[in-house]
Amino acid sequence: MSRAGLLRSLALSALLVSATTALVFGINAVLRPGCSLLPVAPSTVESVSQPATLEQACAVLGRPLPRPAILPSGARMTQIAIDGPPPAGFDCCRIVHVSYATNGKNFASLAVQRQNAIPRGNVGQINATLAGVPAIIEQTRRPTLDA
Repeated sequence: MSRAGLLRSLALSALLVSATTALVFGINAVLRPGCSLLPVAPSTVESVSQPATLEQACAVLGRPLPRPAILPSGARMTQIAIDGPPPAGFDCCRIVHVSYATNGKNFASLAVQRQNAIPRGNVGQINATLAGVPAIIEQTRRPTLDA
C-alpha cells in the first residue's frame, strides 16, 4: 500500500472512530436512565420544596438517585421533590426528597443530599448502605406521612 493510501486509510479510521464516539455519547446523553446529560434546571424558588424529575435529582446530586434494592410488595416511588436553593449567605446544598407508598399510603421518605464526605457529626450514625453508599437509616413516625 502506498503512503497516500495508508494516510487515507488512517484518516478514514479516525473519522469513523470519532463519529462512533459522538453517536454513543449522544445516545447516552438522551437515554441515560434517570440521569440525562442534557442540561436540566432545578427550581430557583428559595427555600421551597418543589416537585422534580429523576433528571433534576441527578443534576442536584451529581449522580443518579440511589434506589432501594428491596421494597415491600406493591411499594412504589410516589414523589420526588427538591428543596429550593438556600437563602443567600448559607453554605448548604439542596436536598432531594423521595416518597414511597403502598396501597395508597406513604410509608417511607428518603432524603439525599450531595456531600464530598460524611459530615463529622454524623459518622456515628452511619448504620447501612444504600446503592453502595454509606447511609443513615432512621425509623421515625412523622405526622405528615399518611401511614
